[in-house]
Amino acid sequence: MSDISEIKKKLRKKLSDLRNGLSLEYRETADNLLFDRVVNSEAYLKSNVVLAYYPVKSEPQILPIVCRAFEDGKKVAFPVSNTNDFNLTFRYINGISELQEGAYSIPEPPLTSPVYKGEGDALCIVPALSFDLRGRRMGYGKGFYDRFLSDFQGIAMGVCYSKLLTQELPYESFDKSVDIIITEKGEITINAE
Repeated sequence: MSDISEIKKKLRKKLSDLRNGLSLEYRETADNLLFDRVVNSEAYLKSNVVLAYYPVKSEPQILPIVCRAFEDGKKVAFPVSNTNDFNLTFRYINGISELQEGAYSIPEPPLTSPVYKGEGDALCIVPALSFDLRGRRMGYGKGFYDRFLSDFQGIAMGVCYSKLLTQELPYESFDKSVDIIITEKGEITINAE
């Protein structure tokens, strides 16, 4: 294992423990603020396709954003994880109730749902343990989103609690950054390097 891989592994544990230790009160307040900031963001308002994820454990609760996207007439897709090659395929759904248990016990669309193929003005809400001020993310170590974002032509938005925002994260050439980070305290637009 390379030095940076070992550093990332230790940092993942530290960040996961930090997020799991956040109080329910803090998370509920932050989730409400995150909702307001996302649905009023220029990126959300301009999108007609929202690529979302199903929050698990102590991730920010983004399902109210998904429900709002449906109300606003946007097309919504969730990822299906291919555990053989660690790639994501986003598939459209008409409601959260269509999701069923998938890889890693995370709800996913059925394999019969239509596939997102890059059409429309898409906003991808990206999960992570942490983001840094350059838009770099600390994911869960499998590279699913790095692979997906390498070809994604829309806006990638990281949603994160401010207490998990860091100055700088370890970075490798295959790591993909997001375009915008939204925390309960505000929005950070990332400048292209």
